[in-house]
Amino acid sequence: MLTKLFSVKRNRVMAVVLGLALLLTLSAIAISTTLAAKNEIVEEFSIPDSDPNIRVIEVGQTLTRPVGGAYNWANSNPGALSMTAATGSISAVLTGQQAGNAVISVGTRTGIVQGLKYQITNSNNITKYILSNGGEGIIGKVGGTLTIPIRTFVTPFGASNPEETAFAKNTITWSSFRQGDPVASVSASGVVTGLSKGATILIGKFTDKWGQPQEAHFLVAVGVSINDSDLGKLLELIEEAQ
Repeated sequence: MLTKLFSVKRNRVMAVVLGLALLLTLSAIAISTTLAAKNEIVEEFSIPDSDPNIRVIEVGQTLTRPVGGAYNWANSNPGALSMTAATGSISAVLTGQQAGNAVISVGTRTGIVQGLKYQITNSNNITKYILSNGGEGIIGKVGGTLTIPIRTFVTPFGASNPEETAFAKNTITWSSFRQGDPVASVSASGVVTGLSKGATILIGKFTDKWGQPQEAHFLVAVGVSINDSDLGKLLELIEEAQ
């Protein structure tokens, strides 16, 4: 009876162990497949306000906006859009200062207030980026370096299609997602240096054409290959780093 009971318990334990092993295997395969995917990461940014009545003005551009019956003028964001308009004037002179948005409020003598929405753009800012190799990189050994493989695009004022340009990379500031990262350091321009074995995530922050804050993320492994054979080791090192 004892032998039979032990046999039943042993079978149950083995079943649980095998079940867990299968689950871990499937999880590893799923993770491995994710890490093995080397498609480019493409992000493109569009105007955040979909109001069809919003008007777009480029940084440095000046225009005159007449409004019939206007008397009082107010500006919600003079840092983004400067305005010159005297009380009683029926028009205002507007100049784009920095990417962002602003609302010009116009009041009449009869008390009617009209809100004019403006989107200020900076065509030197990024409208699209492409991260190569699935946003992943490997540094073969401690002390090695790599440059984050990001391509940047801008859309000139009045154009509809983004154009690739290297100078826009200078508007991205890279850092680690944690202070004093023991795995890798990264310069503001995106040069990564391996400090110890492991894996970490680097974040590139920038402001897009529309004045919105954006981020790009890059996974880097030091002394570990991102493939099936080293998958377990990589996950252990990430776990340790956390």
